[in-house]
Amino acid sequence: MQKKGGDTSCRLASGYGRRSSAMAWKILGVGAAVFMALTYNSREEGGINSPVQKIEEQFKVLQIKAQLEAWFDLMRETPVLRLVGKTGNGEKGGIRMFENCIADIVVVAENTVKLIDVQGDAKAEFGDDSFCGNALGIASIEGVWDIGGLDGSVNITYSDGRYMEAVFRRGVIWGIVKTFRCLYGPCNVWEEEATVNHDIAVPKYLESLIEYRAGRPASRPAWWFPVGGGAIFCRPDSDGLPDGEGCSYIYPDRTTVLVGEWVSGRMRVAVEGKLENLDNNEKMLKPEIQEIQERLDREYGYDLSSSTVISSDPLLEDPFEQKTVYVAESALENAGEGLFLRRDLASGDLAALYNGVRMSESEARIRKDDRRSPYRIHGWNSDVLNIPTSSQDTETYCATLGHKANHAKKANSEYRYVHHPRFGEIVGLFMLEDAVAGQEVVVDYGYIEKFMATEAGINMMLEAAQAMSGITNKNEFKMEMKRTIGYVRDKVNDLKPFLNTFKMARNFMS
Repeated sequence: MQKKGGDTSCRLASGYGRRSSAMAWKILGVGAAVFMALTYNSREEGGINSPVQKIEEQFKVLQIKAQLEAWFDLMRETPVLRLVGKTGNGEKGGIRMFENCIADIVVVAENTVKLIDVQGDAKAEFGDDSFCGNALGIASIEGVWDIGGLDGSVNITYSDGRYMEAVFRRGVIWGIVKTFRCLYGPCNVWEEEATVNHDIAVPKYLESLIEYRAGRPASRPAWWFPVGGGAIFCRPDSDGLPDGEGCSYIYPDRTTVLVGEWVSGRMRVAVEGKLENLDNNEKMLKPEIQEIQERLDREYGYDLSSSTVISSDPLLEDPFEQKTVYVAESALENAGEGLFLRRDLASGDLAALYNGVRMSESEARIRKDDRRSPYRIHGWNSDVLNIPTSSQDTETYCATLGHKANHAKKANSEYRYVHHPRFGEIVGLFMLEDAVAGQEVVVDYGYIEKFMATEAGINMMLEAAQAMSGITNKNEFKMEMKRTIGYVRDKVNDLKPFLNTFKMARNFMS
């Protein structure tokens, strides 16, 4: 089933008959889409018109992106002890992160001991009933334990699979701290999906780079890496969250920026900017951002949707999408409108965003408009995202355009999670192959539905199990259910050849 959209004001294409099936109109529509993509930069990219200027600008963008990614890679691979150096040596006092955990009963090399009694190079594993396990979500701490507390390089693994690398001096954190996450944040997600396209259960993605002094986040610039490929540069608050003015969210294209004020990890107000240069004179690489003067009247803030309101400013377009995609007549038969690229993208690049009204699975089953909507999709934490009827036309909603991508079994994009500073936890369309400007973005609707809808089913079964049997360990239950489902699925696949043989035999004997 293809999604159909109405005539739009947010698209560049105009005058197409939405339900026209004439071949002439189809050819004209596709031709216009390609032409608009090829001419877009010369009309809107800051007045850059000459071929030489365009090439110079593109080269500068590629150079900055390469430098930024190289620094991120360097920070990810460099041992934390080397990054910290002698910082904190000889210092006394400070906040001891695990002061309240000293009475916890832990497992060390299969022996049960109190944390306060752990000595030497050891890995202490915490149970759910311990303070560290329950209050801090810590699964294990590995490092050198001394009388004064942890000392040297320490690895801390959380119960959801994320982990931290830090340097402790007499039980107190000093210097740059690195945290790692999985592709979608927590690592306790579908095991079998890891073999499809991504290692989603491997914590190899940077989550944050924050400098600590005496056990607290220092009032110095830090980096955060939300799910979806973006990056935030800001100073941390006492909880290690972005906070203050002059903060920047750099989109995955490493060019487009939202610059403004963050409060306790959320964007309060920001305007569009552009990454102009990088300053490598400090410990933390500093991006140099230039605000786009002609767009200062467009202000962006945290705008989480509810079950009834998709956005407080539904016609405020996302600056990244404005440069990347547009809506025009689809090249697919009877598909209505489709989503097209303004610029070339490589495999793995973010193409568009998919925001919507959000609700629980049970709420989505109550309302007919949500239950039967072709725009309904599963999002984070078993939430359901949907584009309501009143927002399906881009004249009434164009804050995101991912819902305009049509379905195709031979898709060139796929859905993945994205944490966006304006829309929060949503879904994005990422390219599965290299694509050129003017090419239509198509997606297999069933891919993420298989993953996310089944995850929602797991949560429903967990609720039932908790009610009937008193099961409390959510992660253990989910992992066991996933293993069971994977086992059953494999057995069904093993039996398929025999089932086909029985069908052939039945046909032969009938």
